[in-house]
Amino acid sequence: LKYAKELGAKTASIACNVNPAAAEFADVSIVAVVGPEVVSGSTRMKAGTAQKLILNMISTGAMVRIGRVIGNYLAYMRPTNKKLLDRAARIVMSQTDCEYELAVEAVKASNGQIIDAIDSVKKQMNN
Repeated sequence: LKYAKELGAKTASIACNVNPAAAEFADVSIVAVVGPEVVSGSTRMKAGTAQKLILNMISTGAMVRIGRVIGNYLAYMRPTNKKLLDRAARIVMSQTDCEYELAVEAVKASNGQIIDAIDSVKKQMNN
C-alpha cells in the first residue's frame, strides 16, 4: 500500500479486525468486525466470507456505475461457453420478448456483444 501510494495510486484496504495496520496507508479502509469464529482456530471462515461479500458489493456497484448493467442483468459479460451463451440469449429475450433461437443467433452474429444483440433484435422486430 505504501508503494502504491508513492506511485500516486488510490488505495483501499479491507480487514476484519479492529484498527488494522493497513488502514494507516489506505485512502479508503473498510473494517468489518465479524467477531470470533464459530470454530475456534479457524480464523478465515467468517472473515473470509465477509471480505468476499464486501468485494462482491464493490464490483457490483462498479458495474452498475459504469453502465455495464441492463435492468438487473450484467449485459457486458462475454459468452465464451455454452452456459454463458444461454445466459446471454436469455438476457436478450428478457429485453426484447423474442424467441430463444433468434436471441442465440443475434448474440452469435454480434460477436457476443449482448447490447448489440438486443439492438439487432429490436430492429428486426420493428421491421
